Amino acid sequence: MIFFDIPSTRIHRPASVVGTAPTAVGWKGGDIQLPCSLQEEPFAVYWIKENRSDPDQLIYKAIFYNGDLTIIEERFNIMTNFSLVITELEVADEGHYHCQVVLESFKDYSNSTRLTVNSMATEHVIEQCVREVHGSNPCTIQASREAQTVHLDCRLSGFKPNVSLVWTTSGNALPSVRSIQYALPDGTFERLETIAVTASQDTDQNITCTASGVSMDRASSKFITVLSLNDQKDVPGPNKIALGIGLTLFFVVLITVLFFGVGTLLLTYRPELLPNVKERKKLRARIRDYRPGSASECNLGNLARVNINLFGQMSAGKSSLINSIFFAYTGPPVRTVLAY
Repeated sequence: MIFFDIPSTRIHRPASVVGTAPTAVGWKGGDIQLPCSLQEEPFAVYWIKENRSDPDQLIYKAIFYNGDLTIIEERFNIMTNFSLVITELEVADEGHYHCQVVLESFKDYSNSTRLTVNSMATEHVIEQCVREVHGSNPCTIQASREAQTVHLDCRLSGFKPNVSLVWTTSGNALPSVRSIQYALPDGTFERLETIAVTASQDTDQNITCTASGVSMDRASSKFITVLSLNDQKDVPGPNKIALGIGLTLFFVVLITVLFFGVGTLLLTYRPELLPNVKERKKLRARIRDYRPGSASECNLGNLARVNINLFGQMSAGKSSLINSIFFAYTGPPVRTVLAY
């Protein structure tokens, strides 16, 4: 077990014997090295971070004491040159870091580095394009005739520091009707810029949302087209398509019911009104005169008995088949037979 003396929580004024960088900038998810150069061999080196909420409270991150290295947090390590290496940076890692040195004479000195952790934006979208089922990039949106004004939302997530998020059309900036920015749980930010666009007569509007700044690898632009009112006549929306399909099915069912309903009534009560009555009577006579050649036949009037077994689920059409056979033999009115 290693025992060492922790110096007082008082951080001494910067001394020339300890060299550090005044500031350092790292990126979320990356690594960074904070230098600490010394003029003579130390007895102990302490890397200490100030508490962001309470600057008087100090947090020890790594300790080199009398030739032994103690790692307090896995992502923090002291190199052989006494620099502090931080891996897999998080936004919460930013703050003031002090390199405090104790010499063999037990005199102690310190100097500090202000660490800033930035983050590249992770998502840049136009909300209406994300929700659009048939859209692409660039995507399209249409205003209804009842409400010709559409609201467009441009969202940028995961950035730090701030970025520029601008809506433009034909090179001209459009004013925002709503601008919201808030912090995400990981310390980065999300921003929403909303504009209101009025659909024009006979003119499609091509609109761009551009994000730029340190948090962008390069400027990112997203595009959307607001269709003119005339164009909407040729581009039916989902509600119009559903209504058209519904009306089509309704008329098909109506015509089918009327056709079969009227035909059934005519066959039942006035078959002579239908065409080819003579041919139908001849066909029925031929069916009545048919005699099966089985040895088990027995006469019932002018007809031979034929046993037919039908198997199937309920409502499969067994009764309809038997009724159709009786109708073919006897004609109207139809005699109803139940099949089980």
